[in-house]
Amino acid sequence: MDLLFKEFSTAYSGGQGYGLAETLSPVPPSSQPDKLRRFYRSTNFQSVRSDFQYRLLYDNSNPVRLDATEGKAWVEIYCSYWSAIGELLEAEAAILNNQKVKFFVHAIYLSSLNSSFLPTHLPRMLHITMHDT
Repeated sequence: MDLLFKEFSTAYSGGQGYGLAETLSPVPPSSQPDKLRRFYRSTNFQSVRSDFQYRLLYDNSNPVRLDATEGKAWVEIYCSYWSAIGELLEAEAAILNNQKVKFFVHAIYLSSLNSSFLPTHLPRMLHITMHDT
């Protein structure tokens, strides 16, 4: 989890949209093939929301200061991402073990991000971003 939030902080504070998008990639970089697995195992279902809230909103070591609305939106995004990564890792393990795999796993990833984020948070985040620059 530390690596992801370090990458988030660097990209966010530098205004690097592509860097922010990379923090949500369902494909690990070739230099870190276990990145997604380490991220997923860094927390659990009971703690994921509070862990991300702490890291994004309350952690004093985080140089990025988000207002509550935007911070909560990012928490939702990363909670959905964490959940989707778990589904992807489960599907990957099933493939390796010659088990039946749900072919809609990638759709789950996209729909979980879209359903939790786009309808409610994107307009506010765009408003905040456009007016804060």
